[in-house]
Amino acid sequence: DVSYTVVTDRLESVTGTDACDPEKALVLGPCFVAPQEYPRLSCRTVDLEPAPADLEEAARQVIAECRSASTERRVAYRNRRRYALKYVQTDLEANRVRPLERGGAYVITGGLGRVGMLLARHLVAELDATVILLSRSLPPERASWPGLLADETTSPDLRHTLHVLTELEAGNARYRILQVDITDSAAMQRLSAQLQRDYGSLAGVIHAAAVTRGPSLLCPMKSLDQHLSRSEEHTSELQSLAYLVC
Repeated sequence: DVSYTVVTDRLESVTGTDACDPEKALVLGPCFVAPQEYPRLSCRTVDLEPAPADLEEAARQVIAECRSASTERRVAYRNRRRYALKYVQTDLEANRVRPLERGGAYVITGGLGRVGMLLARHLVAELDATVILLSRSLPPERASWPGLLADETTSPDLRHTLHVLTELEAGNARYRILQVDITDSAAMQRLSAQLQRDYGSLAGVIHAAAVTRGPSLLCPMKSLDQHLSRSEEHTSELQSLAYLVC
């Protein structure tokens, strides 16, 4: 088994007045995703105060964490006190979590992908919802679906999409497929106006646009540019989604 400790500063907000650097949150990705993909790995983060007055004390804190058998994965030190992130049970009723609206209209980005299809199927089955599936490309013409489903050379992703759409149709589900690039702000503004005219208010917007195949932790260098270009699009995607929820 392999255990590693990542030492940071300005990562955790402990006291509420800490000066944090949001970019350092990126370190949490590999720290907590890697052990999920490789069970024999374990990781913890130790966040220190910037420029600690007592470097020897800070070094002792880090060494102690490296040697510790504690299962706490996010640790921070402030004024020589140790803090650890813990999750506590909460009462959903007391916090008045808004329930999903039965019969409402839900927008799903990446609607024709595997995650989008799974969510659409669930919303239709459990809430009798109307689902608006957003995708950069439209599926083939409806008349070609039976042939594509019977064709062994049809890609697994397309076969899965057509199978779920056929299933939704057989159940008389209310669904709609709209072609749009969600990184295009102008297109999203037009879409928002269109949906407001057609449905009034939306019950929810689910951002499910993602690539779910291939190695996510250790990707070949030749595919790194593709991963980086997709990550750069996330900011514009989230900004565009604001037009639907505001």
